[in-house]
Amino acid sequence: MDMYQKREMRKNKKMNENTKSLASTNINWYPGHMAKTRRQIQEDLKLIDIVVELLDSRIPISSRNPDINNIIEGKKRIVVLNKSDLADEKETLKWLEYFKLNKIPTVITDANAGKGLKEVIKKAEELMKDELDKKEEKGRIGRRIRLMILGIPNVGKSSFINRLANKKSLEVGNKPGVTKKKQWIKISNSIELLDTPGVLWPKFENEEVALNLAYTGTIKDDVLEKTEVAFNFLRYMLKNETDKLVKRYNLNKEEIELAKLIGLLQDIARFEEYKNTKEETMFINSGAFNHANRGIEILKENNFIRKFIEDSKFDDIIFTAISNHNKNKIEDNLFEKELLYCKILRDADKLDILQLAVTTYWKNELEELSKEVINKEMFIEFCKQKTIDTSKIKEKNQLDKLIKTLALIFDIQYKISFKILKERDYFNKIIARFYFTNEETKKHILEIKEIGNKFINSNI
Repeated sequence: MDMYQKREMRKNKKMNENTKSLASTNINWYPGHMAKTRRQIQEDLKLIDIVVELLDSRIPISSRNPDINNIIEGKKRIVVLNKSDLADEKETLKWLEYFKLNKIPTVITDANAGKGLKEVIKKAEELMKDELDKKEEKGRIGRRIRLMILGIPNVGKSSFINRLANKKSLEVGNKPGVTKKKQWIKISNSIELLDTPGVLWPKFENEEVALNLAYTGTIKDDVLEKTEVAFNFLRYMLKNETDKLVKRYNLNKEEIELAKLIGLLQDIARFEEYKNTKEETMFINSGAFNHANRGIEILKENNFIRKFIEDSKFDDIIFTAISNHNKNKIEDNLFEKELLYCKILRDADKLDILQLAVTTYWKNELEELSKEVINKEMFIEFCKQKTIDTSKIKEKNQLDKLIKTLALIFDIQYKISFKILKERDYFNKIIARFYFTNEETKKHILEIKEIGNKFINSNI
């Protein structure tokens, strides 16, 4: 067992030990048809040669059914790390190595783009070669290899099958639980596939697993306490992004903790806004509500900030950083420490927004946005390589919001932030989500892509 595996075991053990101390989240989803599906899977396994287990590359362990080993005992298996375009490439490669070390054939795929699918077929043929050769010696020729797709909801099963079959054979949706009917699908002359709905366990005993599934859309929206999930997600994202940035500077322990606290508190007013609007796109919608100013008001009301930090000596720094994190530019004449925390917070916030633009924003507007015509005024502003001030340039459509979001790269402060941006390829992944139909829009988007990538590379 290598160091990586040991580290993962210690991490999982610690996570299990700490489960009782975690804040309770109201997440529990197990549709009635899932219990019936599990019984059906066990029957169908008698007909299957290989199980293809689809996982979400972003959360490979959380997106595994914990009973999978018992369910498919004795069957050949291929693990597919799907949605790789949404995951950190370096982390995905680590998971690839992890499964290989556990002697589980594994393939990385992006079903939407069709990447890695041929490798899955190749793996299946390799796994069955010896067995088929023996059958051929006995004169049993022509039998197709039979595959079964297994995976929890929303890991991309329908998209995966559609790409394999090269047709729109299944209903595809952006919500869990879309695929419900069993059906055989001919993939090639040598392979056929039986699709079954994913199986999700009835109780999330591990809080981190439950939240990971909620963050990635595995659990239906109507069974979640959205405000609670949103709070945990923002806390996770901002803490992790801030952690990466503070390590770059010569900060003492107290200053590092202060940076993390500011990262947690900066969007405290978002929960009030979210509760009132219930809009997933509120983070990119312009309007009169200034969540930074409202956040400061909340922290000052009844001295609420003392619940997070006892000493008041840092209040000015905290309020200044929060006040400046969503402004078009940082205010002048700040003290050195105030400016430092403002810059760290602004970078963490922008990396957070760009990550959400890859996975979350415009989920319901993909088709609409792809047909829109580019606003030349907005395009010209982007070409100036600066953030776009929508108080001066009015947003006309969703495409304007997209360009405004892409232009956030021009206000990133530190080289380490640009390195993170480059490594995760947020800028290109955001653009790749859309299939623009207007020729003029296509042309200008390509120019935006070229300008943005040159700017990122020049700052690394």
